[in-house]
Amino acid sequence: MMTKIAALFALTAGCATAEQADGVFHLEGRVAASNVSHVVASDATGHKVVVEKGADGRFDLALAAGTSWVVTFADWTKTGKDMQVATLQADGLDAFAPQTAGRLDVGTVTVASDGFAHGTVDWLDLVDALGLDTETAVFMGRTDGLALRYANPDIDNDGTIDAYQHGHDYQLELAGAYKLATDGHEATISDLVAGTFAKPELRYTATSIETVVPRAMNMNMASGTLTFDTAFYGTALGADTPMIAPGTPIGAPHVKVGELAGAPMMGVVARAGADVPRGTYEVGFDNGQLTFSSVLVPSAPTLESARDYAVPFVHIRAAETGCKSDCDIAAIDIDWRTRTQAGWVQASAPETARLDVVTKYSGKSTYLTANLEGTSLAWQDMPVAHTGILASELAYISTSEICYLAISYPTALGMKMTMSAVNPSCY
Repeated sequence: MMTKIAALFALTAGCATAEQADGVFHLEGRVAASNVSHVVASDATGHKVVVEKGADGRFDLALAAGTSWVVTFADWTKTGKDMQVATLQADGLDAFAPQTAGRLDVGTVTVASDGFAHGTVDWLDLVDALGLDTETAVFMGRTDGLALRYANPDIDNDGTIDAYQHGHDYQLELAGAYKLATDGHEATISDLVAGTFAKPELRYTATSIETVVPRAMNMNMASGTLTFDTAFYGTALGADTPMIAPGTPIGAPHVKVGELAGAPMMGVVARAGADVPRGTYEVGFDNGQLTFSSVLVPSAPTLESARDYAVPFVHIRAAETGCKSDCDIAAIDIDWRTRTQAGWVQASAPETARLDVVTKYSGKSTYLTANLEGTSLAWQDMPVAHTGILASELAYISTSEICYLAISYPTALGMKMTMSAVNPSCY
């Protein structure tokens, strides 16, 4: 199953069509609702494609293959989330992920009272057109709810569809943090060197909710607040941080401001053990407001179970076989697993993953990072540009001088996960 999920975005061979020649996937149909003026598709990065509904109700979205799209039916006479008439759903499938260029006609689309719209296309025909197998499609239907966070066609509440405006590519990222436990304790760097995990368990620690705002919007980030439809359990005051009631604007000390990939960012951290807020997220500034509707975060039990995403079991491989402490380093190996009712089983590596390492060598701390390709990275291949050390110095860093190691990667849940371990003697 996980092999199929990992291959979800891989291109597959087939007969060449006009759409396949130019890399376009056409998602089309006819919407019966008279209050729909436009149809908007949004991907997981907030990128959007928009078309105006034809006089006969037809629409044709030209989408890039190899990514997931949420389809919203919009009423441009409204403002903000009121512009969102409904989102397209097919037997629980909220996001449509065409594997190759091609075409899917969803038939006649009707809007239901629950805010979803449904076409008349047969399920098996839909799955076939997307290039999925039934098992993968069912898995996606169970895990793709978070993709709906970009369904609002007017996130900045200015009465114009965001897709028609340059620089309105807002992002709402949810990032989970956890540690592996072995034999009843959180795994340390020494455990990663040993490379064996007795009775492995996952200890989920927190979920970060991060809003990234285009710099061109010039929002006063320091004034930012977050308001949720449901209760928020934070971490700002430690384990005993009081619950914040639904509908309450959340500011300091919970809100943190910074940058993510060069763009202004603000966010809060939700503690483990309680569900992350679901529903509408209102991000308020003294000079504007953003509204992310239909934010369906996985439940706390789902995040804590690790049954719908892969987990990296890391081995810091020593250069000398059998060495368990203060060893020269040969490589960082990763065994990806997922948890089932039968226990931990092998899983495919995610498409992208990043390794972060902090070392303490010659009395100074050094931060090293690398993009992971495959399941092993030779220590000598760790990038050192702009780190303050030379490539030749890597050979002199031992396992006891690794203070922190983390693996970060996107999951099928639509979240970024980070597994980390520390060396207690460094702190």
